[in-house]
Amino acid sequence: MVGSFIILAIVIIIRVIAETLLTKFSWLAQCIPYVNYAIYGLAGVFVLFVIIAVVRAILTVGRK
Repeated sequence: MVGSFIILAIVIIIRVIAETLLTKFSWLAQCIPYVNYAIYGLAGVFVLFVIIAVVRAILTVGRK
């Protein structure tokens, strides 16, 4: 879960950097939609891991 969050943060930083450098490098405009798709996918994976962790925590509390 922590690893997926770190990768998501790195991709978001890359997206912000690409957006700021867009005026100097016009070819970055072609890459930004793919980075957006990566952000959506990684955010989905992170949310999935969080949901799994919450469900596991709820289920293990009842067993004690």
